[in-house]
Amino acid sequence: MHIKPKGGGVVASPSLSLHPLLALQQSLYSNIKYSMAIFLRLLIRKMLVLVVVIFFLGHPTLGSSDFSGRDDSVQWAGYGEEKLSTVVIAGTILCNAGEPSLNPSVNPHPVSGAKVSVVCGTSRKAKKGSTAKGITDVSGRFAIDLPSHLHAIPNLEKVCHVRVVHIPVSSPCIKACAAKHNKPIALSSVDQGVRTYTTHDIHLSRT
Repeated sequence: MHIKPKGGGVVASPSLSLHPLLALQQSLYSNIKYSMAIFLRLLIRKMLVLVVVIFFLGHPTLGSSDFSGRDDSVQWAGYGEEKLSTVVIAGTILCNAGEPSLNPSVNPHPVSGAKVSVVCGTSRKAKKGSTAKGITDVSGRFAIDLPSHLHAIPNLEKVCHVRVVHIPVSSPCIKACAAKHNKPIALSSVDQGVRTYTTHDIHLSRT
């Protein structure tokens, strides 16, 4: 609809001039709405990630409970990926250089350089890897760190024993080694994952 002014010209209708402005406003509104939707979607994702990170930081032991039972079993047995316990078998070898009929506790002297072996099982049934070796110091003492795979043997003191396998030539008790002295072990202490077994004193006599 056109209106003729008094001067004779044609003036456009006000309603027609507003249509482009409304269309522009609607376009801007749609663009803003779409941008806000994308922004909110990204914000929600980041918030979810942040919540998950905070949750796990607040629970550092989460997920480790499944392994706690296995770790306890490994520590009890003393073997696994890492060495979690220690089993030491210790003792002292003494030589009685006097007459065999004398009391072995009378003036014995330590045997230095003697070789001893821990054997688990009988001689016939002992498998490869079921032994451990050690040597005595100047005081005649030895301390053998038992391999980890032997830690879990039930009734270790009934299955394993110490055998004297070599006496130095300089010792008066060198011939005593031929007797293959087998000495039982006994549990002497347990402290912070370290089990210590002892043979006490192993007395050898000159023969």
